[in-house]
Amino acid sequence: MSEDVKRTELISRYLSGEMDDTERSEFEHSLSLNASLKDEVELQKKLTHLLEIDAREKLRNKIQSISDGSSSSNSSTWKRSIAAIVIIGLLAVPAYFFFQGSSIDAPVLAEEYFEPYPDRITTMGADLTTLNNAMEFYNGKDYLSAIPLLEKISTDSSSALVSLYLSISYIEDQQAAKAISCLNEALQNTEVDSELTPTLKWYLILANLSDDKETEAKKLLVEYLKANHAYNREKALELSKELDL
Repeated sequence: MSEDVKRTELISRYLSGEMDDTERSEFEHSLSLNASLKDEVELQKKLTHLLEIDAREKLRNKIQSISDGSSSSNSSTWKRSIAAIVIIGLLAVPAYFFFQGSSIDAPVLAEEYFEPYPDRITTMGADLTTLNNAMEFYNGKDYLSAIPLLEKISTDSSSALVSLYLSISYIEDQQAAKAISCLNEALQNTEVDSELTPTLKWYLILANLSDDKETEAKKLLVEYLKANHAYNREKALELSKELDL
């Protein structure tokens, strides 16, 4: 097996969460020292996401085209056609893209609705050098480098805004479970700015989807819509349709 193939497989195992904690830690240390490897990880992550989205869209369009013409065809024949297309679609892409105990691929759906929160951070008494460096990495989408700096600031400060940027960095780095914990802790902070609360809740929904916790994400989304939050409301309504709420 060539070194390039081994490297690609190693990256694939990292992105799919197959590494244990020790192996993951060693790999992330290599990433922090190797800009070329980091670029390859980002590229493979983007390519995987594009394949998922493309497969989803093609299957949806194919089903829709048959559905649109169903009125002029035999009902049972149409249903069999739909079933056949779904099966073919599932076989055409690796199973983990489409099925993890649900007809909805929650992590893929999370990526469709996810976008990083813009840099609106202000001085909060933390080490300004660390804070500025962290946000420089964040804005440059170098989340792997931003995480340890934001973790340090978060330890020294109870700022919900720092927790938000840290959580988003976790999500981008395929560490959704840590993002969930961080966001829940921020929401429990009695000093959290009420204007920031809807934003924290929105990313908590996406973090749960990213961690394949569809049931919890649905519950949080229902609560979010009932609260009539203005932040990303249109996206929340669209997402509720995708989740069949």
